[in-house]
Amino acid sequence: FLAQMSHDLRSPLHVVLGGSEILLERQSLTPRNRAMVSQIKAAGKTLLSEVNEILDFSKLEAGRLELNEAPYSFQQLLEELAHQCFVDLKKSSVKFRMRVMSDYPDMVIGDEMRVRRIIQNVLSNACKYTEVGMVQCEVYCIINKSIDSACFKIKVKDTGCGMTKEQLIEAFKILKTK
Repeated sequence: FLAQMSHDLRSPLHVVLGGSEILLERQSLTPRNRAMVSQIKAAGKTLLSEVNEILDFSKLEAGRLELNEAPYSFQQLLEELAHQCFVDLKKSSVKFRMRVMSDYPDMVIGDEMRVRRIIQNVLSNACKYTEVGMVQCEVYCIINKSIDSACFKIKVKDTGCGMTKEQLIEAFKILKTK
């Protein structure tokens, strides 16, 4: 049902986002109105992201998820994710560190949006549930030159509360049933 509803769900959100963009370009907005429109835009982007995740999940369950392969800068992706963690942790005493453990190609071909979303979800949860100590992201890459490929391993460590055994089982239940 959700996979079929993608157009119906996304279209109104694009109108909200487009309308807020147009309004923000106006010089006549008062600072109060500009702040409200900015909040509408941010909420619309968040909601669109949530809708996209739900739709991706339903496509995955239906076996219809298609990956978009295009070149992107893995270095830039890491920098943007690290910056977001610094912003998320700005008002806390938690330290963040990104450690690159091996060389990797700057330009890679893959589905940047989904790679970003996966790493971002893990990092944002680590930041959200760590009250003291640190969040560390380690990046490993194994390059296979004979077939011109790279395999990345991203390891996130934190001093947060962690997940219970039951939560881990539930989180990975879908992998066991497929």
